[in-house]
Amino acid sequence: MFQPVVKLKALRAEHLHTQEHLSDILRISPATYNRKENGKGDFLLSEVKNILEYYGVVFEDVFTS
Repeated sequence: MFQPVVKLKALRAEHLHTQEHLSDILRISPATYNRKENGKGDFLLSEVKNILEYYGVVFEDVFTS
């Protein structure tokens, strides 16, 4: 499994957030978020920025292998 996928799922789970919650934050559909989180689509730069700001982490904490 691609490492950023694991890191993002772990970060979301650590905060007890659902995929639907993150999809609301990013203003995308839950299905679109699911595809992106599972590595079947790419997050837009703006979405990455929003995730990082929301969780107070840096890019390397989540999106690097």
